[in-house]
Amino acid sequence: MVRCRIATGVAVTVLAFTLGLHWVFLQSFAWVNMAAGDSVEGSFLAAIKKAMDTRTSCGLCRVISAGKKAEKDVPANLVPLELDGVAVDQSIVVSWLNTHSLSRSTPTALSSRAHGPPTPPPCILG
Repeated sequence: MVRCRIATGVAVTVLAFTLGLHWVFLQSFAWVNMAAGDSVEGSFLAAIKKAMDTRTSCGLCRVISAGKKAEKDVPANLVPLELDGVAVDQSIVVSWLNTHSLSRSTPTALSSRAHGPPTPPPCILG
């Protein structure tokens, strides 16, 4: 149960970072922090307007903007995928009928797998 929760938490965190939600959380934190600090001096509405104004940004807002820009400027390293060991006359075939596995073979070789598993299935002693 605990492993499932940890795995779910890790998966959600990785997904959030992949989608760029960490910038949204940091920017929201910066805006709330600016609004809370500015609301002491004036009205809450004026503090919200000042926090959302791009001309009056805090240090954290500048760091977030620089991080977003740096993330966009990084070119994607696209490397063509070459499959070593796969011959031209062979194809990769996924057979979901009986094997549920990936096999390197020609489609005609799957005809030998057309029958079901041995009856009774083999026992594992141990």
